[in-house]
Amino acid sequence: MLQIRIISDDAYESYEGKGERDARGFADAAGSRSSLALLGWKCTGQYDGPWIDGLWNHAEYPDGDGKASVQSDPPVSVVRKTFDIADLGTREEVERAVEAFKGVLRRELGLIVP
Repeated sequence: MLQIRIISDDAYESYEGKGERDARGFADAAGSRSSLALLGWKCTGQYDGPWIDGLWNHAEYPDGDGKASVQSDPPVSVVRKTFDIADLGTREEVERAVEAFKGVLRRELGLIVP
């Protein structure tokens, strides 16, 4: 399974209070970045349940980029590669990012990808 995750404005802190947040506490926009995380999921054992509710909602995400998180319950391996969106401004940069992710899928999950 392929998961594509956009992390916009990493300086944003969640807010669960009531009313509007005080804008004076917002992080400087220049210090914030947005990123694209690509995650590859591979079922590694017998599993007959639903992927979303059984695997995806209960598996642990990898701690960092490029190294698979291998789990037995549920039987799944997950790997992530994150790219700064500012570095994906041209077709060539996007193609290099895709190739880098494919390499991670091959190395960490043993997947055959074209």
